[in-house]
Order: sequence, then structure tokens, then C-alpha cells
Amino acid sequence: MFFAYALCYVSVLWGNPPERYSVRELRDPDLFAFLNSSWAGAELDEDRLNRLIPNILPSEEGWATEQLQVDEAMWIDLNNDRTKELAVTVSAAGPSGNVFIVIFFKSEPHILVQMLPTYSGSTKDFQDMDHDGCIEIIVREIVAWSTSRAESTLFPSIYRWNGREYTESSARYPAYYHGLRDRLAKQISDISALNLAEMAKSDERNAEELARWKGLRIADMKVALYRIEQILGDERSGFEQAVQWWASGEDNLKRNAVAVFEDIGDEESIKHLEQAAEDEDKIVSRRAKQALRRLQDSAE
Repeated sequence: MFFAYALCYVSVLWGNPPERYSVRELRDPDLFAFLNSSWAGAELDEDRLNRLIPNILPSEEGWATEQLQVDEAMWIDLNNDRTKELAVTVSAAGPSGNVFIVIFFKSEPHILVQMLPTYSGSTKDFQDMDHDGCIEIIVREIVAWSTSRAESTLFPSIYRWNGREYTESSARYPAYYHGLRDRLAKQISDISALNLAEMAKSDERNAEELARWKGLRIADMKVALYRIEQILGDERSGFEQAVQWWASGEDNLKRNAVAVFEDIGDEESIKHLEQAAEDEDKIVSRRAKQALRRLQDSAE
């Protein structure tokens, strides 16, 4: 049975994933039959899997199914239940990076599925970080991208098996985030020390443009740094900086402020998000409204 040997239970620390990303029963008959035969010993036909798997992905994400393809697929016992699961990474054509990690669980007579949205992920992000036989999954999301998509600031969250499904449990892994904080602080320091006059000699941008780029890159990276510090116990890290970003009137910095206010999520931050939801900048307004919905959902 599916839960018979699920030894890696831990109470959920960060709430349940949104309903569409929670474990659910696989109801697509073609994919069910295909996977069932694979569990019975048939060779995994990745070409057929590639054709079938877009049928179960959330349509509201706005990707055309022909833009999605299976990147990697592997059989692995993720939850220490002595039955291998099928873990698949699905990527989008073009520069957008990976968009889903899809996990199929065998639970006679059913097949269960959980999808985790990610960015630039791979099966290398499956690690037994607790050394307990259960595999943790590192899921990356873009937290800021003020300068260009190529310079997006990614944040890794750690998902852990809780006896029923994978839920975010980043706070259980302080050593990982201490190391990440040190590396990120070093990157911020290196960018802060750049000689823009020298850079301008070999760059298409002039010193003024580079100064703006530098300020935005540092701001983007600080969004991730503040989230790390929040995970490590400083729950309001970045609040004062977010207030300053908002007051600057610069749209990119206001978007970063929205991200920090959502991460903090206290009463004062929610008030700022409510103000941001009425902002003239459509991206600021949309992100603030999305943040408010997510905070409301997590509180229910």
C-alpha cells in the first residue's frame, strides 16, 4: 500500500500547497493505462509519455501543450515506501525554463499525482537532505527580475514528504540557508564593488545606465536575501527596505517591495499590499492582488 512504509512524516511547517498542486488521483485514462503498464514492468516509452503528460497540466497557466515536453524521467523511491515513484521534469520550449516537476505515486488500485511548479529544475534537485531514506525536492521560483529575464533572481525552496504529499519545509534546513545567505551576500558585495567607469569602457551602456542596472540587481538579490533571513528566524527582515522601495516610486523597486511584503505577511505588510493593489502600474497591482489572495488562502 502507498502509506505502508512512509517513514518520513513531519508536521507541515509552511501550510499545504495550493489545491491544484496537492496530491490528487490521476483520472486521465490513457496516461493511467500507460503508467500502470510501466509499473508492471513494461519499458517506459518517453516519447509516448511526452505526448500524454500535457493532458494533466493546469490549463490556466497559459502554456500551449505543444510548447511542453518531458525533460527527464526517472524511477525513484521518493518516500521510503519500498515502491518506486516516477518523477518527471517538464520544460517549456524557449527560454522560460522548467515549469513543472510531476510525481506519480502508485497507490493500488489508483495512481496519484502531484505537480510542483519550478524554474530551471532537474532531477539533480532530488536529494536526501535528512539522510533518512526520504528524498527532499528543491523547487526554484523567480522572486525578482528587474533588469532582464536572463538575470532573474531565483529562490530555492525545499519540499519534504509529510506522509501524504510534498509540502514546503524550508525552515527545517537552516544549514542549507546559512550557506546560501553567505554566497548571496558575497555576490551582493561583489556587485557593489564594481567600478562602473571601467565597465562603461567595454559595455554598450554608459555609466549612468550601469548605475541603474547595478542598483536594480542589488535590490533583486536582496529580495532573496531577506527571504533567507526570514526563514532563519528574522520574520520581518527587509520590511524597512521594502517601505523605502515603495516610497521611491520606481516601478521595479515597488514590485520588489510587493514580494517582500508578501513574504512577511503580517498586518502592516498586508496594508501595504492593499495599497499596492490599487497602484497605477499594472504589474505592481496584479502582483499585489495575487499576493493578497495567496496570503488569504494560506490563512484558511
